Formats: sequence, structure tokens, C-alpha cells
Amino acid sequence: PVSCEQGICGTCITRVLEGEPDHRDLYFTDEEKAANDQFTPCCSRAKGKLLVLDL
Repeated sequence: PVSCEQGICGTCITRVLEGEPDHRDLYFTDEEKAANDQFTPCCSRAKGKLLVLDL
């Protein structure tokens, strides 16, 4: 019922193994974003040059 790339449904949640994501979603709470252990690749990006994901 939602369009991908909006960061609101959590369908694409992916575990982060290394690096720091730039959270641009509306799905995670501030506390979950601060943990930096998962992110939504539909709308979020890496803050640095490297972001290792558990695909």
C-alpha cells in the first residue's frame, strides 16, 4: 500500500555490519537510528565511504 523509497514501511530493513548509515527514513525511532545496526536502503545512504551490509 506504500511506494518504495519513502522509508515508511520497513520492508527493506537491512542489517549494517560496518560503517555509519545516513538515516533518511521515517520508520526507525531516534534510538534505533543511533544504534546504527540496521537501515532502510530504499532512501538512506552511507555517511562515509564504506557501508557493509548483510545481504
